[in-house]
Amino acid sequence: MFNEHAACRSLQYFIFDVMKKILLILSLGSLHFCYGQLPDQKTLEETAKTYIRQGDYTNAIVVYNRALQQEPQNLELLKGLAFSYYLQRDFDKALKAAKPLPARADADVQSFQILGMVYKAIDEAKDCEKMYKFGLKKFPKSGVLYNEYGEVLGSENGSEAIKQWEKGITTTQANTTIQKMKKYGASCMVKFS
Repeated sequence: MFNEHAACRSLQYFIFDVMKKILLILSLGSLHFCYGQLPDQKTLEETAKTYIRQGDYTNAIVVYNRALQQEPQNLELLKGLAFSYYLQRDFDKALKAAKPLPARADADVQSFQILGMVYKAIDEAKDCEKMYKFGLKKFPKSGVLYNEYGEVLGSENGSEAIKQWEKGITTTQANTTIQKMKKYGASCMVKFS
C-alpha cells in the first residue's frame, strides 16, 4: 500500500535537507568572501590618517589597532598609533606605544620625534635628552633631531641649545647642498653622455 502522505513527507524532508546544505555552502562561501576581503594595511593606514586630519583621534586609534592585528610589527602603523594617542593627549598610552620605537633596527627619525614630543608633553627632560643623543648617534645628519634636541636643552642650557641648533642648520644645509649637487651632476651626465 502506497502511503501518499508518507511519501510527501519524505520528499519535504529531502528538499529541506538539500536546501540546508545549499544554504550552508552559500553561507560558508560568503564568510570566505567577507573575511577574504579585509582591507589591507595601506587602506587602513590611509583611513586612520584621514581620521587624524579630521581630528577624530578615537577612530584613528581604532583603525590603527585593527591594522596592527594584521601587521603587528609595522613601524608606520606603530608610529601612527603613538602619534594618535599623543594628539588625543593620552600620554601614558602614547609613551607605551612610542617608547620601543627608537630601539628598533628599522627606526627612523620620525620614531625619535614622536617619542620626543611625548617626553616633552610629560616633562621628562632627562629621558628626552638621552633619547635625542641616541637618535643623533643613529642619524648624525638629521637637522630635525638637532633642532628638537636644542629645544629640550633651551630651557636649561641656552648656549648648548644654540650649538645644537647651529649644528642642525649646518647639517641640513650641507645635506641639501649635497643633494642639489648630486641632482645637478646626474642631470649634467645625462646631458653630456
